[in-house]
Amino acid sequence: MTSHYIALAVGLLSLSSNVVQATTNEAEGCIISRLNGEKYCLKVGERSGYSLPSWIYAHPVDVQAPSGVSVMLSDWDNLSYNRLAVFDRYTGNEDLKNVKAYNGAYLDFSKPRSMRVLASETYPEACIVSRQTGERFCLKEGERSGYSLPAYIYGHEVDVEAPLGLGVMLSDWDNLSYNRLAVFGGNTQNEQMRAVKAYNGETLDFSKPRSMRVVPYDGDSSALNMKLKWSWQGSAFQPNSNQVMVTPIVAQLNDDNGDGKIDEKDVADLIVVTFEGNKYANGGLVRALSGVDGSELWSYANGGVIADARYSPAVGDLDGDGIVEIVTTNNRDQFITILDNQGNIKKQIPTTESGWRIVGDITLRI
Repeated sequence: MTSHYIALAVGLLSLSSNVVQATTNEAEGCIISRLNGEKYCLKVGERSGYSLPSWIYAHPVDVQAPSGVSVMLSDWDNLSYNRLAVFDRYTGNEDLKNVKAYNGAYLDFSKPRSMRVLASETYPEACIVSRQTGERFCLKEGERSGYSLPAYIYGHEVDVEAPLGLGVMLSDWDNLSYNRLAVFGGNTQNEQMRAVKAYNGETLDFSKPRSMRVVPYDGDSSALNMKLKWSWQGSAFQPNSNQVMVTPIVAQLNDDNGDGKIDEKDVADLIVVTFEGNKYANGGLVRALSGVDGSELWSYANGGVIADARYSPAVGDLDGDGIVEIVTTNNRDQFITILDNQGNIKKQIPTTESGWRIVGDITLRI
């Protein structure tokens, strides 16, 4: 399934702090083999021993860590030499492959050899629960399943469990596509999700979802009352680059009201990284879309800028001129790219270590 537009909707959402959490000692942290679907779980404080059992040892895995629990992995036996990293949420195999370890190196934890489960901060989560296996898939506010739900629950008949203040946004297609979306709160049974009015106005079956996001929510178990303002359905420039994995970034990029200034009085625009098909690992095109009508703001006279499609760009006024710059990364290049508000490369800063994945705790002088 593919996504051919981004929809901007407006509505009122509220979050309540009244949530119910499972006690930590009831929860387990798990890894799930991508080779055979087997799951290996431990309670808080437990470890795998010298190494993981042979039936999951060095398998490509996903991490399942509910609220209050984190999973420590090592790419060596016996949790050795500080070759460790901790994951406190569901983490797909791709996102385990290049992670900064305790020893400061960037390591591949996607095929772990030893494991421990620790207590971590608790936070509200909303979940879907498979009726076939009883397995749960949970996310906290703002998180999404990625392109699709993990294989162990993809397309299963599910029930929704969401605490007060959170809702589960589901789609019957991959990648939360085509506005085929509805949000469910509280304890929503599978039967209640089989004929629900979606954001696109159709009545759809969400009982066997393929993608998911958790959003703040205050209402009954039905689609949020939102109004579609505009949609982006592709561009003449790189038209096949129409997939989106991460949340767009909001910033003022142009003078909408004609007062000669770009400031908070203008309509906020969207910066988004789009990619072709399922080729997100190859990077994606950085686009700027008008907050007024969704039209493209940039000419791409420079051929366009490629960034890591798995992570949102960062924005900020780096040089103090009152206009934001856009900071992007690309895992194939050894530099940070800084764009101006028109999409032109303003500066590229070499990195000092390969394999970096995020920008943080640095000073940029431009």
